Amino acid sequence: MSNLGQWFWNSVPYKWPVIGWPSDLLSISKADADEFFATYYTPQNITLVLVGDFNPREVERLTRKYFERIPRGKIDPPDVVTIEMPSVAEKRMYAQAECNPQIEILWHTVPFAHKDSYALSILATLLSGPSGRLHRKLVLKDQLATSIWVNQASQRWAGAFNIGAEIRDGIPPEKVEEAIYEILESIKREGVQEYELQKAKNKLLATQYRKLEDNFQIMLTLLIHEGQGNWREVNERFQKLQVVTSDDVQRVAQTYFKRENRLVGIFTRKNPDN
Repeated sequence: MSNLGQWFWNSVPYKWPVIGWPSDLLSISKADADEFFATYYTPQNITLVLVGDFNPREVERLTRKYFERIPRGKIDPPDVVTIEMPSVAEKRMYAQAECNPQIEILWHTVPFAHKDSYALSILATLLSGPSGRLHRKLVLKDQLATSIWVNQASQRWAGAFNIGAEIRDGIPPEKVEEAIYEILESIKREGVQEYELQKAKNKLLATQYRKLEDNFQIMLTLLIHEGQGNWREVNERFQKLQVVTSDDVQRVAQTYFKRENRLVGIFTRKNPDN
């Protein structure tokens, strides 16, 4: 997820820094910290994943021995009740930094396991990578950018679609921005080819299968899926991706890639004389 997240989200907690704002760190009391710890660092808020070649009964015995003796917390962690409110206008941010010129565009999309998340993941895949539409057009053909990245991040309460580019020296960032929109508009009008669709599905499925070849990756995948909402999505995601159609990809592009639904961040190189 882009570092623009704090400006991107309107209402969900994703807009808050992980460790809080600087003023929080200066003003929090020990009682506040103790209350937070007692609420969230409790057995009922733990997810335990074990992966490997072991005896399930023996593992269950040991788990109960060492974990059941920890007292349950007095308060169940509260759930998030504030959902992401629709964006009503485009947000833009211009900044200078000690980096090569870059552009980041974020669109509000859908949370984890939403029916549209699968078509959006496929769309991100066919746009990204050395053979993706954006790289072929912006990097290889028009030479406007030196690199491109695309990601659909469906999190527990909300999602974001991110397109970013490192801009070639001398190229106005707005020119790269317009080139990105042109490609997205072509998908809105014409959809995607069947070979592109199948190629993106194959790439996504291959990536997921490779994660199941390593115990650490299996553990990590299970933890992430359970944290987002349901570990069973590890098994169910394959079939949900396979049934996505070209019409589905075109529809989500038309639905979410709207001006009022996006944040644009443009970063230019900091002038050392300023």
